[in-house]
Amino acid sequence: MSKKSKLLAFPSTLSLLAALLVPINTVGQELETGGTLRSAAQAHGFLVGASVELKPLGTDPAYAQTLAREYNVLTSANAMKFEALRPTRSRFAFADADKILDFTTAHGMKLRGHTRRRSALFANSWPSSTVH
Repeated sequence: MSKKSKLLAFPSTLSLLAALLVPINTVGQELETGGTLRSAAQAHGFLVGASVELKPLGTDPAYAQTLAREYNVLTSANAMKFEALRPTRSRFAFADADKILDFTTAHGMKLRGHTRRRSALFANSWPSSTVH
């Protein structure tokens, strides 16, 4: 690209960037200053969420308040993984998952769990006839 064509392209690039920075308003309403992600998402009928860890949820009030205020769906980071829910073949452990469920229920949120089986991590831990 020649120096002249680069200079001619520069204003077009700036115009494009400026257009992308202007908020897109498809319903004719501006978001109120101080609005939350959750309220904006709900106004448009979609979910906005985050991954949640149990320890800070129970020990850090700012963490819990931010999750409750900003999101309408949470995904358990670890408490609902297979190895957490069933640490041995003969024992189930739902206490941590239940704490996250209780939080989402109390705040009118949806909850997503975790995949039943991840990659090859447990390929040899269960006979293939029991995992489908």
